[in-house]
Amino acid sequence: VKINQYSFYFLNLKSFKLINSIINSFNLFLVPGQPAGLTAKVLDSHRIQLTWDKPLHSYNIIGYSIHFNASTGSTRELTLTIPVEKHIIDGLIPDTFYSFRVAARSARGTGAFCTDITVKTHPNVPTISPKIIVLRALSSQSLFIRWKMPLLDYRSGKIRSYLIRWRPVLAKNETDQHKIWQSDEDDEELLSGKGEKKEKRWLEMIQDASLDNSAIIRGLNPYTIYEVSVAAGTEMGYGIGSEPEQVQTEEDGWYCVICMHAFDNLKSLII
Repeated sequence: VKINQYSFYFLNLKSFKLINSIINSFNLFLVPGQPAGLTAKVLDSHRIQLTWDKPLHSYNIIGYSIHFNASTGSTRELTLTIPVEKHIIDGLIPDTFYSFRVAARSARGTGAFCTDITVKTHPNVPTISPKIIVLRALSSQSLFIRWKMPLLDYRSGKIRSYLIRWRPVLAKNETDQHKIWQSDEDDEELLSGKGEKKEKRWLEMIQDASLDNSAIIRGLNPYTIYEVSVAAGTEMGYGIGSEPEQVQTEEDGWYCVICMHAFDNLKSLII
């Protein structure tokens, strides 16, 4: 007996064989229909949120099955044991295409899957930092820095810019003991009880990755030791900074004149 879905029939039953055939046909209609309106929202490089609507005929739904394929060739299927129309898929691979489809489940079985939807996870932030290969003083107020681009995993995305950071220190390697130079304003805050002793804040500049992998840091103090670090950035943000390197700016011209004058005075006293 051929029966059309969602139609009413008035039957004159004459045998048990006919009754069993009709019951089996109606059991097929107790399987849920297709979910509708499937959408996928990329949350970050490892998570995608799926939302969908209940099937038009959603009687006795007990959960859903989510099937998805990755452009890497892997395939997975998840089973939701409660009838919720939202789920976050995590543990995904960065910068990878995923295709999703959803089917409703009832006590009678699993219905048809809805139409696939495909999205791509975000690339990851760089997990490897650039390497500083040159750091030297150009003058009493400027430094020259050159770095080597990190070798990134292809899923980290394209480097778009570099973040260059610097701050003054008391002496070489003293940042290991957290002895960071502080300004007079910082000292006043400590004496007044308004502030806590913290490391000198980093100053920073951003350089486009399309330019040369070098930069000049300007506006520094004469005869001062600075530590400098560089981080690579993609459209998702900046990765870890390089190990800080230290260098000292040159002496100011006036500083040299004062030193020479003091030396001459000391020499005359000795004579």
